[in-house]
Amino acid sequence: GGVIHDAYTQLGDISLWGLYTLKRWKNQQLHANLGISIPTNLLQTLNNFSVPGSVHLSYPIRIGSGSYELLPGFTYRGQSEKWTWGLQSIVTIPLGYNRYKYEVGNQIDLNAWAWRRVTERFAASGRLHGMGWGNIRGMDANLDPTLVETNTPGLQGGTRVDLLFGGQYYIPWVRVPGNWLSIESGCPVYQTLHGPQPRATWLLNAGWNMMW
Repeated sequence: GGVIHDAYTQLGDISLWGLYTLKRWKNQQLHANLGISIPTNLLQTLNNFSVPGSVHLSYPIRIGSGSYELLPGFTYRGQSEKWTWGLQSIVTIPLGYNRYKYEVGNQIDLNAWAWRRVTERFAASGRLHGMGWGNIRGMDANLDPTLVETNTPGLQGGTRVDLLFGGQYYIPWVRVPGNWLSIESGCPVYQTLHGPQPRATWLLNAGWNMMW
């Protein structure tokens, strides 16, 4: 069989976060995380016909879950004069079926990272990101599993471990003290999928972070 190439752009779901400090000791902190993911309702825009004869995009290439999701977790962070390091675990729990009568599986994300300050404003970083996600519950009646295997709800789980390197640049700004730009890139070092899902080959993340 041949290889299918497809590309499109959509806005993903929006996440809101809160952190509560559980403990502080010797330049180290332990936080409880609680977030919620808000669907953008762009899941309804699924008429890019990647599969001939299909009325909607297959599950693996949909942007957003279409459901509200709870995001609990914990974050540990430590720092010295030149180093910052940390561990984080976040679980994504859908809170109900979306408008197409399904919900994505639960997901767990584990992060371990380290930064080293190189200059007063620039730091280099490395991060190991592991994730595991379950199969879809329910199904979109518009998708025919006999047409293509990516339409099968029971073939959507998987696990992956990514290794990423990058840098952060601090921008002095009196009104927002924690203002910095970050970029990182890497690739999976381990990947197993429970079905014929698209495989990740290269990753690029960029962000503008502000902390008060």
